[in-house]
Amino acid sequence: MKFWIKIIVALSVVLVTGFCVWAFCFKEKDEVQAYNNLSEMVDYKESLGIREKMLDLRSMNYVNGNEEKVIGNDTDTEKKIHEVRANLISDTPIVGEREGGVVVYTYNSYIVTDSYLDDIIEYYLPYTKGDFANSKTLKALKRNIKDYNSSLETLQSRIDELMKYQNYIEGEEIQMDMLLARYNSLYADYRTSLNKGASLVLSMLDYIDVSIYSNNIIVDLNMALSDAFARSLLKSSSVTDTQAPDFANDLYMVEKKISEVQNDVDVFTSEYSEYDFLSSYNLLYNNYKDTLNYVFSSKNQEKNNMADGGGLNSVYEKAKQAVVNILNVLGF
Repeated sequence: MKFWIKIIVALSVVLVTGFCVWAFCFKEKDEVQAYNNLSEMVDYKESLGIREKMLDLRSMNYVNGNEEKVIGNDTDTEKKIHEVRANLISDTPIVGEREGGVVVYTYNSYIVTDSYLDDIIEYYLPYTKGDFANSKTLKALKRNIKDYNSSLETLQSRIDELMKYQNYIEGEEIQMDMLLARYNSLYADYRTSLNKGASLVLSMLDYIDVSIYSNNIIVDLNMALSDAFARSLLKSSSVTDTQAPDFANDLYMVEKKISEVQNDVDVFTSEYSEYDFLSSYNLLYNNYKDTLNYVFSSKNQEKNNMADGGGLNSVYEKAKQAVVNILNVLGF
């Protein structure tokens, strides 16, 4: 009996010693996990070739691998396929008009919005390097990376499945119905992926704020627009289909501001200056994040009303003018 006890004790000592050596020498330190995991995620997405496949799908407006068998625009099914394709891969904004040619909404396709998402993630990737990692923000970031990776894997499989089927079919009516179903599935999966990407950006910015800047970050113009983009995308990718154009339009307004700033267009006025915008965004980001969520979750008409100083009963008194400033600069 004593012999076995000695064996067990010896093994325990070996295991504990081995674990200590691993933890000290080989375990990845918390402060490098955010950067390393994000870098691996960026590489993983690139390896899936999602953008390249979506661009191939953009030019693939035919069936059976035959460029002469172009998808028509006569039946309701064919029209719906073209509509979903535009929402997925159009290189120009989708515009909705009512009688009289009045524009009621404008928004970018998913592939265009995805490029904004990629740019933001890659821009902030180096900022996740630091000497300290807050455990709560690191845990949230790693969870969002995992969720995003999973959505990308599903998305890639859905693209491959659709393209394989579209190349196989002859274009018969029942086959086109099934092709539409596959386009709808791809649309839903891409929507989910963008939603997970928006959550990832918000957790990245939170990690940078808390872990890198000790909860004292000063929000600059790029971060303000990136945060506005992520909150708008999170909402637009989670509403019902009937609400989607309205919120996609608001996302487009933020994307347009990002593009203008990147092209050195002055987006400020004497009434709403850069100082007004940034001081307002810093106030809300550091003290009233729930107000930011409320604002970017509101409908277009509600945002326009708040920009004019109305409909602010649910906003803290100290945050009201900040909301007005931010929405006016964003174009509401």
